[in-house]
Amino acid sequence: YSHRDIDPGLDLSPGNRTLTLEVVTRDDSGLYQCGARNPAVASISAPVTLKAIPVIIINSNNSYLVKFTCNPNEADVNIQWFLNNAELPLSPQLSLSSDNKILTFHNVTRGDSGYYQCKVWNSVGFQESDGINLIVFCELEINSSLTLKCQAESNPAPDYTWYLNENSLGILESQYSISMASRNHDGNYKCTVDNRLAGKSASASVTVKVAGESWRDRLA
Repeated sequence: YSHRDIDPGLDLSPGNRTLTLEVVTRDDSGLYQCGARNPAVASISAPVTLKAIPVIIINSNNSYLVKFTCNPNEADVNIQWFLNNAELPLSPQLSLSSDNKILTFHNVTRGDSGYYQCKVWNSVGFQESDGINLIVFCELEINSSLTLKCQAESNPAPDYTWYLNENSLGILESQYSISMASRNHDGNYKCTVDNRLAGKSASASVTVKVAGESWRDRLA
């Protein structure tokens, strides 16, 4: 071969002894061999297999039956799912397809919220997908009531603080109640728990979505 005979993404050294792939893509996968000859004899090397590191895309749908699909670009790969950067613990409401590509939530709940990724590897390398953030809302009918509870075991008793969309609600108790829900109650509620003596704190959050029409909406 000469430099003119090969793809622009490949480069041959003077004398054609070294073949360099500048940027390896999936299209470069395959068997590579080199041949040499002189007026007396010709020979060809044993083949070398080049496999590209897999690339993954996660797709999802939007319903109470939620499916995430991990789509590697290679067939012979291992797939594993992670939640919040830890190995995904399976539960009765979760299932995996036989090839681990499809993760199914059969009845999604708020407890399934989190950051999901699939990780794929083969004999050549390892790759992880971009993450997908699953947020499950707590849906509340307009004019209905709701009580959010925040529980923590601490000695001495901890201090509680409630926030709505990062703004303090001025509630310093372990629970927060909504007596008549309106659109003003939409948002992310967070409870923080502090043990000042031990210097430790923790927090938990839930997103509330108020659905339906109020009497003001109907009169408008």
